[in-house]
Amino acid sequence: MNEPTELPDILNSPQWTHEDLAQILEVASAANNVLAATARSQPSAWEETKRAAACRVALGTLHQLQARLITAVQRAAAIGEYQLAVYLCEALGQHLLAHFDNVTVGICSYRTAIQSAQAWGSNLAESRLRSGLASLLVDSCHSRSVVELAKHEVHLASLLIKANTGTADVDEAEELAAGALAKIARRAGDLESAERYAIDAVAVGRQVSDAQTQGMHTWLLAEIIADQGHYQAAQQHFFAAMGLLAAAGDDLGLARVFAARCRLGLHQFRAHDHLVDAVTAVRMLRYLGYPRYLAVAKAWKAVIHHELGQRAEADQERAEALALVRPGTPSALAVQEVLDLPASLPQAAMLTGLRRLDSSTRAAGSPSAPPAVARVLPSQSPWRLVGRAGELDLLTKASDTITVTAPMVVGISGLTGIGKTALALRWAHGVGRDRARFPDGLLHAVLDHGALSPELATSIALDQFLRALGVPVTEIDASSALEAKRALFRRVTAGKRLLMVLDDVVDPEMVPFLLPGSPHSMVIVTSVDALPPCSAGQVEISLDRLSTAVSTTLLANVLGTERVEEERPAARRIAYVCAGIPVALLIVAAGLAPQPTVSLAEVATSLENALSSNDSTLDAVLQVACSWLPEATVRDYRRLSLLPLTTLSPSITAAALGRSTVDEGLELLETLADRGLLTREAPARYCIPDALGPLLHKLAGTAEGLRACNKVISNGITQLGYEAAIVGQRAAGERESLRMWLGNRQSPVGAVPPATQLAGADAYAWLERERISVIQATIAAIDRSNLSLAWMTSVALGRLCLCHGGVPEGMNLLKLATECIRDGAREHDRRKPGRYRTIQVQMLTMFSVVSLCGVRAVPSHDRGEFVQETEQHLHQARQLAGSQQSMVVKALADATRVAQPHLDDREVAETLHRLAIDNAHHGDDQRARGLHTWVLGTIRMAEAKDEEALTAFQTADQLLLDPVDKAAVLLSAAVLFADQRRLDRGIGVLEHAATLLQQPEHADLLAKVHAACALLSGMRNDRRQAIAFRDAALAVLPEAPDDELLAAALKPLEDW
Repeated sequence: MNEPTELPDILNSPQWTHEDLAQILEVASAANNVLAATARSQPSAWEETKRAAACRVALGTLHQLQARLITAVQRAAAIGEYQLAVYLCEALGQHLLAHFDNVTVGICSYRTAIQSAQAWGSNLAESRLRSGLASLLVDSCHSRSVVELAKHEVHLASLLIKANTGTADVDEAEELAAGALAKIARRAGDLESAERYAIDAVAVGRQVSDAQTQGMHTWLLAEIIADQGHYQAAQQHFFAAMGLLAAAGDDLGLARVFAARCRLGLHQFRAHDHLVDAVTAVRMLRYLGYPRYLAVAKAWKAVIHHELGQRAEADQERAEALALVRPGTPSALAVQEVLDLPASLPQAAMLTGLRRLDSSTRAAGSPSAPPAVARVLPSQSPWRLVGRAGELDLLTKASDTITVTAPMVVGISGLTGIGKTALALRWAHGVGRDRARFPDGLLHAVLDHGALSPELATSIALDQFLRALGVPVTEIDASSALEAKRALFRRVTAGKRLLMVLDDVVDPEMVPFLLPGSPHSMVIVTSVDALPPCSAGQVEISLDRLSTAVSTTLLANVLGTERVEEERPAARRIAYVCAGIPVALLIVAAGLAPQPTVSLAEVATSLENALSSNDSTLDAVLQVACSWLPEATVRDYRRLSLLPLTTLSPSITAAALGRSTVDEGLELLETLADRGLLTREAPARYCIPDALGPLLHKLAGTAEGLRACNKVISNGITQLGYEAAIVGQRAAGERESLRMWLGNRQSPVGAVPPATQLAGADAYAWLERERISVIQATIAAIDRSNLSLAWMTSVALGRLCLCHGGVPEGMNLLKLATECIRDGAREHDRRKPGRYRTIQVQMLTMFSVVSLCGVRAVPSHDRGEFVQETEQHLHQARQLAGSQQSMVVKALADATRVAQPHLDDREVAETLHRLAIDNAHHGDDQRARGLHTWVLGTIRMAEAKDEEALTAFQTADQLLLDPVDKAAVLLSAAVLFADQRRLDRGIGVLEHAATLLQQPEHADLLAKVHAACALLSGMRNDRRQAIAFRDAALAVLPEAPDDELLAAALKPLEDW
């Protein structure tokens, strides 16, 4: 049929008359009649083709009429043609709204028609419309609120039906309402109620002799019964529905039932029996021309192919199904619901359990994910903060200010030692901890790290923030450039409400890189100079010196009110000499506190005399404070300022100063901290205040000779490097003596104390806390051409970066360290040939692995060249190793094991294992070749490259001689066969693996093999064999280390 040529123009809808609306209704009704089910005898192929062509023409007509029908409903209601509005809406809903993605306009049209039915006074029409609206809602959206709205509409429809009884129209309305209630109850998970409503709908349909509607509700009943797990009863109802729909001539309904039967086949482990149903549904729906249902049928066909292990066919059908629907529409929702079904099937759970047993898919030797390392805030709030009430109020007011496009930024500027950090942290510890203000967290970073460039410090801070926010290290390291990390940070923080404190900013140009991507966050920045504008609504707080009165109050807080009141004039003199600088006042007060007999007047006079002979207030205060300490302590204090480290530990202090025990270092640090000359950053970690560092460094350079200064620096950074290397070894599970690489006079004081046996995750956590110090020590070692120290610190840093992230920064430092060692080794090799070749081999290998883990940050068109350069480094390592190729094999294996988090990236994993295979070949290590070939096969399996995976497994099986290794490879092969649904072959492979494991020490792996056989038998729907294998697994391994793993793997089988 063709559309009439003289239909009213939609642009002139306000002038449409009753005749125009009736004409539109007539054309729509004619098209709907063509599409309606028609009872007929067995049609010939010609009749089938003819009907399909007529249906496609009718659907085309309705599509062209769609906009006119929608507008006609609104127009009819507007001019008072309420009965006509109801009929137009029902014509619209008969096929267009029910079978195509017109939800929004459908709801609007139904609402208009319901109002028209009320004005017309037809309860039954209103009831039918409300039931139709409910069905449209529940079919188009699965949210709880929509289901509740649909339930409300059906409730109103039921109330309207009760007012009219005894007519065929009432029965029709009851049938519609019962069907809608069944859909709603099923969607809500109330299957018992859904079954009851569906039975009622079928019974009403039987009364009115409506085979088509009765068939649709019988189909709904079959699906509800199948959801309850009663598959045989569901099968009978499916057959009954198909018979009713075939008798009614409803080809569309019949095709949809064919597709729906596929769900039953999947739950019954009989996918092969229902492929014909999917094929039939696709063929019928392609003729009929309903894209929504054709897409659903193709999705079912894709799922069936997937369960049969036919991946190519499954991918093709899946792509075609998705191409037929628009994203975000009800059709797309229905298709995705079908495509997601396999993940909820027992077979999928059993396959997951099988993968648990495959040791190649589990990380070995390193934690799966690093902890959140960005400290929320320093643990202690600065309690000695006075005279800043106004500034604290400004911070609170700024946090209450609403910004639209960017976060609220507050800059706190002022002299060094004026209390910028104390103000920021006091407010953050107080108001900032309010979860109602900043529920998504508080982040803190110090950005002044001495020799580290502002760009490097900013990059490290971003890494820490991103890890604290739960971003995987592989995703962080894929953004090597600062701009890329900035974009990632803004994306991760979008919409969050964070408080951030950026402390000691050296380069204001770096601040924009650290701003979150949410206007609901707040950032506090401390710096010496005022912060340039970097955000709309930015607030600037400039800290002035404390007044004399406030300075006196600060002294009283430390020394006690009584002592200060007794000598108030002297206290005011001290406050005046300290010039209102909080750090100067605190140093004086901390020095006086343990000397109750010293008068404040004496101190004031000493400060005035010192000020007259020094350039600044802080010089004078430092001179007086040091006069209260023994000369040896003062000399040690000056020497500590020479170290190129921002934090000091007791062991580093003891080593730098030539002490024999860690306790001596701790005693010195505690003494200086009690006198206000050091700040306590963390347990057993201390820091020289920024205001005093340059002064002390200048004094040390004047008082100490060059040789003595170099000795302090060398001893201090060597101690740190040794500690880092030891902890790095423990993190990687290695044990190797490092003392041979230290100088004769560089015996470590304490390194890692014996009582603290760090390993695994704890060792990595230690390295993470010391990341900045290790980087500083590496830079210092490179500058001083200390080859052994550069090796120890850079390898420890490489291990940390491989496990916790920071690969781009680690790669740059490793490159510098490698070049330093290479150049220095040339000179050393003339005197002691071969001494430094071992560390060169390790450095080149570690550098290669770290570089490969950063390959995602390299543009795709440059990756080939990048990988070639990495391979060249390994080639150099092999040349240096000479006949000791096993040294390269071991170094590469150790680094690969540590890089486990990065092996989630298939490109990185594949390249690393290929390099390992090549190295093992040069080193004539057959077992290493076999193991890496095995893992490479699992990578191919994950990429769905089944033939390559199988070839790799076969090669590995030939290379490996140990029965445990061979059985592990066969277990991986069984997972591949299970994924392909070649279940019989998988069981055969596992049975062969079981014959290899006959020794008592093989019980652990043998139990896994039996458990895998049980899972494969379950996937094959062989309950008896599954139980037998399960019992065998539990009998072999009643109590063993992997007992929990076994139980978790077998749980899907037990649930089934």
